[in-house]
Amino acid sequence: MIRLTPALLLLALPGCTLPVKLPGLCRTDTVGAWIGQPYSYRLERRLKDKTESRFVRVIRPNTMVTQDLRDDRLNIALDSRDRVTRLYCG
Repeated sequence: MIRLTPALLLLALPGCTLPVKLPGLCRTDTVGAWIGQPYSYRLERRLKDKTESRFVRVIRPNTMVTQDLRDDRLNIALDSRDRVTRLYCG
């Protein structure tokens, strides 16, 4: 007979838990409707709230950006007319 110790039970526990949404992590699954919209600070705040992001980075054409990936940052890519072309996390 195999005897399970409390330490072994703790190791098995993570595989049995339900997925948990961590606060501050970016989610873009609900913001596709804003593609093509004109950019404004008000839109930025709304997108930040909808995606549950902690940070927002606005990227205009020919703007250099760092390659660091952040799970808590929403990137808003704009075209030359300041319309939203892409929304992504990172």
